[in-house]
Amino acid sequence: MDLALTVNKSDIKSHKSIKFNVDKEAEILKIEFDYLPRVAKELGDIIYAFENRSSNLSHEEISSLKEKFIRGEEELKNLATLSLYYNNKYIGCAHRHIGKQTIIISSKESTAGFINAPIKTGLWEIVISLHGVFTDNMKIFVNAFIE
Repeated sequence: MDLALTVNKSDIKSHKSIKFNVDKEAEILKIEFDYLPRVAKELGDIIYAFENRSSNLSHEEISSLKEKFIRGEEELKNLATLSLYYNNKYIGCAHRHIGKQTIIISSKESTAGFINAPIKTGLWEIVISLHGVFTDNMKIFVNAFIE
C-alpha cells in the first residue's frame, strides 16, 4: 500500500484512517511515513495560526509569542503522527517531530512505541492524527508493506 494524502489547515485536530488488508502472514510489517512541509514559514500561515488558536495565554503573551515566530526565533512546526491497529487492537504509535520515519513491526522486535506483534492476515489500520497543520496543501506519505 502506497498512499499520498493532502491536508489543509482546516484538518487540524482531526484523524485520517487508512485501512488495508494483509493477505498472507509475514515476519515484518514495514511502514514508511513522512509529511511535508515540516515548518510553516509563510507570514500569513503564522498569523493565521495565532489568530485561530484557543489558548490559556493572555493577549499580550500570544502577541509576544507570535512575534518570535514572525522574526524566525521560533519555528511553527506541523505535526502529523501515526498510530497502528490490527483488528481494532492497538499496536502502538509514533509521536515524533522528525523526518521520514520507518516503523517496523514484528513478533521479535518492533520500533519504539509499538508492541511486538506477529504479522497476521486480516484488517490493519493506520490512523494519522493531525495535531498541527499550519500550512495548506501539507502532503502526507504512507507506504506499508510486508517482508
